[in-house]
Amino acid sequence: MLTHTPSLRPEGRDGLIQIGLRSVRCGMELDRHHTAHWEDAAPLGVRPMTSDETGPAPDSPGWWALHRHAATAALGNATALGLGFVYLRRWPQFGTTLFVTAVLALIIRRSEPPPAPFWFVAVGLVALTTAIAAWRAADFETLRHRTSPSPGPLPGRGRFWIPAFAAVLAAYAGAYGWINLDAERHYNAQTDAHAKGDCETAVAEADHLHWGHHSLATDRHDAIRSQARTCEIYLDSMYEDQSHRTDPLVIEGKIARLNAYLERPDALLQNEAEQRRLAQQVDLVLASLAGHEVPGDRFGNAVVDVQAMIANDPEAPQAVRVVTGLEHVSRWWREEVFEDDSACLITTDLETLTGPDSPIPAEASESGPLVAPILERIDQIRPDAAFVCAEMLVEQAESTADDVPDNSEAYWERATELLQMLVDEYPDRDLAAEAEAMLQELET
Repeated sequence: MLTHTPSLRPEGRDGLIQIGLRSVRCGMELDRHHTAHWEDAAPLGVRPMTSDETGPAPDSPGWWALHRHAATAALGNATALGLGFVYLRRWPQFGTTLFVTAVLALIIRRSEPPPAPFWFVAVGLVALTTAIAAWRAADFETLRHRTSPSPGPLPGRGRFWIPAFAAVLAAYAGAYGWINLDAERHYNAQTDAHAKGDCETAVAEADHLHWGHHSLATDRHDAIRSQARTCEIYLDSMYEDQSHRTDPLVIEGKIARLNAYLERPDALLQNEAEQRRLAQQVDLVLASLAGHEVPGDRFGNAVVDVQAMIANDPEAPQAVRVVTGLEHVSRWWREEVFEDDSACLITTDLETLTGPDSPIPAEASESGPLVAPILERIDQIRPDAAFVCAEMLVEQAESTADDVPDNSEAYWERATELLQMLVDEYPDRDLAAEAEAMLQELET
């Protein structure tokens, strides 16, 4: 028969407390047992160190040791060339950074100097953002290296990277300093040349102010470009092309450029430009008189200015050139009338110059030292040109009477008009009698 044996395990909370006390006592006994064991096993004179006598734990790596990898990568990308990604061996990021920087450099290179500051800020943002990205990527590699169970050497580790990247940045600074000095040198040379009226040197020095000279203040750069443009206008007006020297349109273009030059506030060659404009106006007057085209808008102003010049100084070189030029024009008119069968063209030109719509302005007095000689020479050649033209028209009217009667009638009327002009306006000329005889023949 089974008998009931009371449990040895205490019940309730008091039992738990008793169990805990027993565990503590057992632990203390085991500790004394092990301590005595090692004391007996230790060599003579050697005592194991207790926990209180143990030295401090090894120090953790310093800030530079932890972040040297990241700082090197960030310094490489501070060049805006992505060199930090080369250091990290991240080739796609390196290619992207280099492409973006190359595009920005191309925009700066092709922009009108000085380039807008925005593009340089953009390059700076590329350098900043890629430097931050390289720092974070390198820090992550460092952390992974430190937490790896079997850490190996960091990729790209080497002592030459930092000096190399620093040398690139130093080259940037040196180039920027050289650009500043070069800009100042060309600015001073251009300003001095412009002040001396040496436009060729001024333009050449201004051309050396390339896109990198953004260090110059905008107002100074604008002043240089304005001076260079002023000199370019002057030099362009001095260009001589012998094949177009007597072309009124080309001459008018030169006068327009000289006018534009004289209107600019930084035109220092005022006297030279005015003298050159006057010479071009003389050329325009003579070329317009010798041409078969209606004189342009600048012809009237040229007549007024040249006549004022002659009245002010009849012995001036340009005044003498006008007199000589009018003699050549008169000779050319006569050759055209009697040798080149251009009598009708000359007649029309002369009528244009003396008619109610004459390009000679009203303010240019007919008795002036330029207009009077022009009218005198017109009066000398006009009767001959009109009579020869009338003879040609009569021949054309007779030859086209059957085939083109309308044209023939127009020729008869024009011939009659010219002959009648000779009779009425030049009765003292020998041609007047011949013109009257031809009129009687035409009437019968």
